[in-house]
Amino acid sequence: MSILLLLYHLFHMNNICINPKYITIDFAQAAINAITLVFPNATIKGCNFHLNKCMYTKLQELGFQSSFINAKSSDPDEIDIRTLYKKTCALAFMPPQEVGKIWTLIMDQFQDIEHIEVFYDYVTSTWVDADALFDLSLWNYFDFKSSRTNNSLEGWHHRLNTDLNHIIHPHFYMFIPAI
Repeated sequence: MSILLLLYHLFHMNNICINPKYITIDFAQAAINAITLVFPNATIKGCNFHLNKCMYTKLQELGFQSSFINAKSSDPDEIDIRTLYKKTCALAFMPPQEVGKIWTLIMDQFQDIEHIEVFYDYVTSTWVDADALFDLSLWNYFDFKSSRTNNSLEGWHHRLNTDLNHIIHPHFYMFIPAI
């Protein structure tokens, strides 16, 4: 947070008003807390790409990665996992007041998948419950009219790293021309 506050104060000292309406970030709780503190009027949204990646990673951790590797498989279990993944990710675009009910329907639809309960517990406690780790307002995009990802920024960051030959701490005089 100290870098964020330093930048904020630097802008303020130079009479540059920085008051973003929306900020899209990944799901790092420390970053969410820091941004909330520095920009209390901004609407903070979690990156939809990173939300989907969290779901995918959890399914991989639980041993369901073959369902994605064999994407053309006609095995009903693998098709069910892929469909479960898609429907779970689609919760981000459902009306917020309906998410809990829809999630219950999804869990009922795929209850026959062996060992899926751990995934259900993860989604429920991390994303869906009223006291979930990440509040629904952070990751739900129903009726939201701004950007859903931070991919453009990540693309710029990747290009900058490439231009700097992936040097972790470039010298100031290398950094300035690269930006």
